[in-house]
Amino acid sequence: MSPPLAITQPDGSRRYVHPLTSETVPSVTSILKVIDKPALQFWGARIAADHAWDNREQLALFPEREFKVAVRDAHKKEAEDAAGLGTLIHSLCEQWGGEIPVEIPRRADSYMSQYFSFLSDVQPEFLLKECTLWNRTASYAGTADAIVMIGRECWVLDIKTGRGIYPEHGLQLTALGFCEFQIQEDGTELEMPPVTRYAVLHLRPKSWKLVEIKYPAECFAAFLACRELYYWQTMISPLVLGDPR
Repeated sequence: MSPPLAITQPDGSRRYVHPLTSETVPSVTSILKVIDKPALQFWGARIAADHAWDNREQLALFPEREFKVAVRDAHKKEAEDAAGLGTLIHSLCEQWGGEIPVEIPRRADSYMSQYFSFLSDVQPEFLLKECTLWNRTASYAGTADAIVMIGRECWVLDIKTGRGIYPEHGLQLTALGFCEFQIQEDGTELEMPPVTRYAVLHLRPKSWKLVEIKYPAECFAAFLACRELYYWQTMISPLVLGDPR
């Protein structure tokens, strides 16, 4: 489900639309897709190989085309399942602590137990949850999972539930923290909280870790480079090659 003010494009990318000014800008996550992730190729190949081997007797009965499609697309279901679980946990974390009691599905129970442990141990004060943030100067927007006070410092938090976390998360988090204002669904622009630190809250079934992002200025500079490359890919690249003579 897209965040408020965001629309999903036919190619799967996402843009935010300002309801008062009609400005449209790309999302942080869409911009960061310009970064090559070779590990995903090996992961997809491994899932395809595992699927082919684990289901070899059943797949042997398939016509050639169906066999190839089943093996080729095997990784999609695992990715969709992981994404669905991540979305569920994000939603539960957002709702927790509100006026309406939250029912926790069994498949999310272990993750939420770790989230409660984080809340108990760290005792963050939530300033914003699932807030849309906008940078007009660099022309992008994104949605932060949470902005919290831990002690006397203001942190941008991003919740991750996958097996690993990666340096690229630093680009995502600092892009959000360096936004110029928060924006509400009616287009009202509000002042940004005074963000000074950034961290990934990594939730796993049996553990949680708060991993701070170091070198935030350098991470944001790298994000801006991605923003330039994204602009080239989407706006300039289709026009680069002239008509042949």
